[in-house]
Order: sequence, then C-alpha cells, then structure tokens
Amino acid sequence: MEIYAEYMELLLDSLQSMAGTQAVLSPVSITEMAWEPNHGASQALKSAMGFVPGIIATDDVFLELAKRYSQEELPDIDELAVDSVEEFLNVVNGLFTIQMAKEKITAELDLPRSGENVQPVGGDQLRLRVITAFGSFEAVLSADEFITEQ
Repeated sequence: MEIYAEYMELLLDSLQSMAGTQAVLSPVSITEMAWEPNHGASQALKSAMGFVPGIIATDDVFLELAKRYSQEELPDIDELAVDSVEEFLNVVNGLFTIQMAKEKITAELDLPRSGENVQPVGGDQLRLRVITAFGSFEAVLSADEFITEQ
C-alpha cells in the first residue's frame, strides 16, 4: 500500500503541473460509478514487485486530459488523443521510477496499453476516484496488467 500512496501523491501533483488542474480523491465507492463508454490507459513498471498504474475515464474526461496534456485541439478520441494520455502516464511513471531508484528499487517501464470500455481485471487492485476541474476519472493501481486485449 505504501507504493500506491506514493504513486497517488505524484499523480495528483502531476495533474496540477502537467494538466493544469487541481485534483482530489473522493471517498465515493468505485462500485457506485458508471464508466461506460470509457477509455483507459496503463503502463507496467517491471521490477521485483508487480506494479501497473493507469486511468479509466469517460470519453469526455479522457479527451480533456489528452487536450490539456498535449496542449492541442483534439476534436475526438483518436490515435493522437490516446497517445497523449499514454505519454502523460509515461512521464508520471518515469518520475516515479526515479523516486523508486532513490529507495534502491529499480524498475523499467513497459510499453503503455490502452483500451475502450475497460473493466479492470488484475490482482491487488486499488481503484480510486480522482476529481478534477474537468471531471472525474478512476485511478487504477494493480499488481498486474488490468487492461485486457479486446
């Protein structure tokens, strides 16, 4: 759980610095939330312990995150929008591997994954609702990959 807490702190800071929005965690249970249609992105950090962080968001929130990160006008969720969210995760995860290295834990980033209408599967999951100025999304932290091939 400590690694999950450290990651979420970095994610919230990164949303402010890279997407220009304050973000807070909500106590609302994920089971009370409906996420379809949605898009999701994840990226595994290969290390001695399995760790796969990612996000799942309704299409409008996913697109807004892509716009804010890329600073591009993106009319629809297309390859560029998905790449933008994957790159956002890649940067956050790169910063996280640097934090881990300071604690003598080495990790390598795997290639990002994405999908539509994601229903996360995976072990030791923590699913948190993140509220931003442009809407809410789900942060998923898992011991293994949670986006399945479609």
